[in-house]
Order: sequence, then structure tokens, then C-alpha cells
Amino acid sequence: MKRLQLFTTICILFFYSCNFIGNNPQAKEMVLNQKKTIETELTTLKDEGAISDAEYKLVLARLLADCDTYLSSDKLSCEQISTMADNLVKEFKDIRCSEGLFSIINSTYHTITASNQVQNLFNIGEYCNPTPTIYAWFEASQPMEDKFLSVRRSVKSMVDLAADNKNVRLRQMDSIADYVNTVINGIESNVSDSLLIKKSLAASMELYNAKGLDNIVIESLCDIFRQLSRIGKIDMDSEILAFCNNNLHEPEPLTYEQLVAMVGKRLDWMLEERLIGKSDHNLMKATMLDDINTFLKGSQTKEQLTERAKQSLDRLKKIELETEDREFVAETYYDIAQRCDVDIAQMLNKWLYGF
Repeated sequence: MKRLQLFTTICILFFYSCNFIGNNPQAKEMVLNQKKTIETELTTLKDEGAISDAEYKLVLARLLADCDTYLSSDKLSCEQISTMADNLVKEFKDIRCSEGLFSIINSTYHTITASNQVQNLFNIGEYCNPTPTIYAWFEASQPMEDKFLSVRRSVKSMVDLAADNKNVRLRQMDSIADYVNTVINGIESNVSDSLLIKKSLAASMELYNAKGLDNIVIESLCDIFRQLSRIGKIDMDSEILAFCNNNLHEPEPLTYEQLVAMVGKRLDWMLEERLIGKSDHNLMKATMLDDINTFLKGSQTKEQLTERAKQSLDRLKKIELETEDREFVAETYYDIAQRCDVDIAQMLNKWLYGF
């Protein structure tokens, strides 16, 4: 299930820095705007029947109060933000959390954290990350039927993404989607049988191994397998990674126009799927598209391009992204750097894996 995704950090050293440095009221404008977003998106969830009226009132009051706690302070400590998140999870312990609700809550806390950091750009200090606390609650309280609904949406997204790729045979995609949905149905009927789930995923990877499938299909399958392994609470990360690495192949390089269109479309899709919030979407799109233009059409030196990549990756690192979305970012930067004969491979490994 794709989620996590979500959001900014010191999001502003590039996209907002010229406005925020020395201008704290503008930093807090992020949270003021988030308060409007909270009410709008919670109202949508209530109207869709995803949350009850009582849950709507409880969540709205709590999130607005947390925003106001930040807005009334000069700067919150990391401990204060962590305490706020802990208290929120305790208050929401009886709420069955949907992806939409998790997205709103996580987005709110990332906006608070990012704005809090921006108030003092030159003395950032420790970065607070309340996402693990909120995500643990989400994993524990999300209804099982919602987990399977999400993974089925991933299958549909795989088909939709492949439909726009001329290298993918659509008849083949229908067959793959039918098979994967059958696997999902079997796991849903035996969700407590970890051995069966492990065998089903292993058989699926064996079936599609070395079949020459397009990268977009392989990446989607890997994401679906990861979601199912998490639902079944089994550890198959190494097997899934091996399947992915064995089947991904070096694609033909995209033209500048194709690369810009591909990145823009991918980020727009991530926003539509609520994998990232609007503020993170804007930040990622502005940063990545501007970097593509600078690398491929600019006249900077290799040293300048290396430093630019470092600053952008540092800025994007704090956004909560699913593994395949982080890999998408890394692959994009690796591509544009290679075209300029700039070596950032080690930088990207550290960004992806921490070493």
C-alpha cells in the first residue's frame, strides 16, 4: 500500500528561502494555510462517509489546537512536538484510521515541523520526525479491508500507468492484473496464514522473473508485493529487492521534454493518490524540474552541479516517501548527473540507504 509519503522538512532552502529568511510570519503562513486544508479535507472525508461526525469534530479540534500551539510559540522543541504526537495518538486510539485521515494528520505534523525549522534556518538543530509514531497508529488501526482496497488500487494504478507507456503491451497487462488480483484474493481469504502468503509471493516473483517486462511494470509489482508482505506481517524485503534488481533494465534515455513530462506526471499522480501533500508536491516539482533544467540546459561547472544536487537532496530527504518513490527521485538525479558527467552515485546511496 502506497502511503507515506508525505512531506516537507526544511522545505525551503531552495523554494521558499528567499521569502522566509528573516521573516518568521511568512514561515507560519504555512501552518495557517494548513489549518484551512485540514477543515476542507476532513469535511470531504466526512461527506464520503470515511469518518463519522463525532470523529470529524474530534480530529478537527485536535489538529487545529496543535497548529495553534505552534503558532502561539516562538519555536517548539523536538520534545514538545513528539509529546504532541504521542498525545494525539492516545486521543485517537479508538478511531479506525483510513489512508485519507492518516494523510491529513501526517501532513499537518510535517507542516508544523517544517515551519518550526524554517523559523531559524541558520541554526536548525535536531530535526523532529513524528511520522513513526503516527504511522504505527495508522498500521494498527487501519481496517484490514482498507489495506486490501489500497493494494487493489495499486493494481489499477499499475494498469493505468502502463497504458500511457508505448513499450507495454496492454493485453499482457490485463493478464498480469488478473493474476495479481487472484493472488490478492487468495491472501485476503487466508490473511493469517503467513506460510501461504510467503509461498504466493514467491510463486508470483518466480512467474514474472526474467520475462523482460517494462520497468514501470516491475516497479509496480515490487510495490504490490511489499504491500502484501506488510499486510501478512512477513519479511520478504530481500527477496522482493532481488526480484526488482534482477528485472529492472537500463531504459533508453529520455529527451529533455520527455523527462520533464515524466517527472511532472509522476509527481501529479503521487498527489492524486495522496502519497504526498500539496505543499510537498509543489516543493518536489519546483525543485526537481528546476534541477533538470539546470543540469541539462545550464552552464554551471561540475562542482556547482554537485553542490546543487546535494542541497536539493538534503531538502527532499525529509519528505516521507515510499521506497519506490524515493528510488524514483534518486534515479532522476542519477540520470541528469550522468548526462553531465557528474558523479553523485555515493551521494545518492547515502540519501537512499544512509551509508
